[in-house]
Parts: sequence; C-alpha cells; structure tokens
Amino acid sequence: METRKTVSKSLATVTLSSLLGFLAARLSGIYQGTYDFYIAIFLIFVLITSCTYLLFYERIEEFWWSIHKRRNLGRPIFGILKQEGCLRSATRFTPEDWRQRLEELCKGREIKVETIQAEQISSKYTVVLNPYGEYYPEKDLVELNTLQEIKKYILNGGAFVNAGGFAFYHGWDWIRRREATLGKEFEGYQETGVPGSRLFVPARLWPASYAFSLTETPLNDFFKVMTTMGDPQTVRVYQDDTDRRYSGDISRVGGSDYIREFRAAREPLRNAQPLLRARWPNETSTTIVYPIIAIPTGKGCLVLAGMDLGSGIELGEVDLDRSGRDKIIHALINMIENQRNGHIPFDWRKS
Repeated sequence: METRKTVSKSLATVTLSSLLGFLAARLSGIYQGTYDFYIAIFLIFVLITSCTYLLFYERIEEFWWSIHKRRNLGRPIFGILKQEGCLRSATRFTPEDWRQRLEELCKGREIKVETIQAEQISSKYTVVLNPYGEYYPEKDLVELNTLQEIKKYILNGGAFVNAGGFAFYHGWDWIRRREATLGKEFEGYQETGVPGSRLFVPARLWPASYAFSLTETPLNDFFKVMTTMGDPQTVRVYQDDTDRRYSGDISRVGGSDYIREFRAAREPLRNAQPLLRARWPNETSTTIVYPIIAIPTGKGCLVLAGMDLGSGIELGEVDLDRSGRDKIIHALINMIENQRNGHIPFDWRKS
C-alpha cells in the first residue's frame, strides 16, 4: 500500500509538472502540435486519477484488500517453510512431517499445502508455518530482514505460525550457513573468592543457559510477547467459549488434554486471542498461560505454539508431541474455516 502511495505521489508530481510545462509552451507559442487537446486531456486524466487515489487511498486499498482476502480464504493455501540445512529446536517434526500430516487432516477440504522457502512468503499464502521451533530461516542475522518481511506479511493480513518453543529465538542464515541466538547477551559480575572483589564476566563466558535474555528478544521487540521460563512442563489444557469460537474444540485433539508446555505466552498481553490455555506450572496454580495463542498484528496475526514438540514423552499410550502437533493443525484449520464462514472477522483488527 505504501509503495503504491509513493508511486502515486511521484506520478502526480511529474504529471502536474508536465501539464504546466505543456501549457506554458503552448501559450508562449514555443510548441504547436496537432494533438494538443488530446495530450492535455491525457495529462489531466492522469493527474486527477493520481490525486483521487491519494485522497481516498485508505478506502480504495481496504476495498481491494477485502476482495483479495475473501478470494484467499475461499481457496486457502498453507505454506510450510523448508530451508535446506535449517536447524530445529523444541520440535522433532520436519517440514515434510508437517506437510504430510496437514494433507491428511485437510483431505476433503479446499485447502492446499505447499512447502516454500522464506523468500517466497507473500500474501498468496493464507497461513505460513515455521516448523523449526526456536529457529527460523533468516538471510541477515544483523538487520533481521526476513523477520521484517514476516511482520510485513502479518500486517497485510497473513497468519504466521511458529510451532514449538520460543519463537524467533535462534536465526539460521541459509546464505552463510550459520546460526545465531537473537536474544540480547547478558554481561555481569562474578565473585572471585577474594573478599570484596568481583570479576567482570563477558556474556560469552557464562553458561549457555544464562548467557542470553528471555525478555529482550525479537519476539518481545517485534510483537510485545513475553513467555514462561524454566524447563518444559506436562500440563493439562483447557479452553473457554471464546477460544472455541476461534479454534474449535481442540483441548483433547490427539487423544489427550495434556501437552508439554514450553515457552507459552503469558501476561501481560495486549489484544491477544488465546486458543488454548493451561495453569502453570501445575493445575493448582492460579497463573494462566497460553500454549496456543493468536497475536493480532495489523490485519493478520502471529500464532504461537509454546510447546515442546520434541520431548518423546508418552502419557498412557498417547505421544504428546504428535498430540500437540495435531492440536496446532486443527486450531489452524478451524480458524481459517471460521473466518471463511464469517463466524470470526477475517481482519484481525476487528477481533
């Protein structure tokens, strides 16, 4: 939208200048042409069109966006990121695992599933899923250009899903084939054993679990989301009526209402829609966290699945990793169908 607005401004400026120059040349007698009238009409038409767009561009863009979104929801496409060499954390499922399971659960529905690279993220895709858990593909680990594109995709109405652990905590540079932790580094002091003296310790010398912040991260910087800390916990999940309105009844999908919670979103949250809830760190706690939650951002949303999908733990005869993955998929399918059927707004700003 901003690009079209910029082009329209430039076009209006150039056209106005051309029109004034043409009239000045015509009146001074410098230019005498056969098609003066048609040239003037054309320039005036372009000028009026550009100025009209600039005056009403928000309404015009909203109109065309709503048409695109309805068409997009009519034939949804799920894009699953697949970047060669990208590492995974807090999940054992590969992009192909997700694609295969999505195709199984979408059978009989008008939903298409594709594997895509990060540079293919666009409004063509109703949903884009990052299957790498705490890693995501990033072409610039300093400027975070890919993360900027992901946010732009969400702002324009897309649903970006991070499945597993702490979203955007590690970046994988597929160009240089290296990784980086994106949480800000801690620096501090350590007792030396000599009374009254302490030693300055750079972050790189701290144990890995303490070297990076869980609060000053891209997830908080870009989306204002905080998560739980500590080790994964087996918790029982539940929903309220509003949650089910958005994502359907998913608490027992996969054969169990237990999951391995890990880095679930927590309060304070602004304008967020929980899809699944849990008491943390156990059922007797009064603290409520959100293992699956939609964070409205612009017209779209970021969907976070704060679970450990690589635990390998079974409860009874239920694989909690697979059960958690199926809860995520069912939540996404139900959310898209509820938008398509008009049960929930397809513009998340109106949620």
